[in-house]
Amino acid sequence: MAQKIDFKQGIQHFINVLTKQFISHDGRMSRLDFTVFIIPALLVEYLLCWTGIIYLIFLIPTGCAAARRLHDLGMSGWIALVMIVPLLNVILSIFLALQEGQKEKNTFGEVPADTCKIFSE
Repeated sequence: MAQKIDFKQGIQHFINVLTKQFISHDGRMSRLDFTVFIIPALLVEYLLCWTGIIYLIFLIPTGCAAARRLHDLGMSGWIALVMIVPLLNVILSIFLALQEGQKEKNTFGEVPADTCKIFSE
């Protein structure tokens, strides 16, 4: 069966992640949540990088999202400091979006559940 992308639900999910998990570095974040958040965030960062303020504004939530995603992999959130370095943040983001998280509870919390399904049958 072919999968269809529901863009409206994806945008709602992005806004939900942005508003409810804006600066939280606690807990874990699923691959879907991270990917739905990080792609638009990095696009905005790099397309509007001519103002350093935009970069700094997005630095906090992208770093926090990376820390939560690292927690899902069982790694220290301090590695997310790499998000400060342009281009290295893209490499880390790709790694975090592709790497599967731990399937069981770890020291950072329960296995995260995706809060919405972007792909529907």
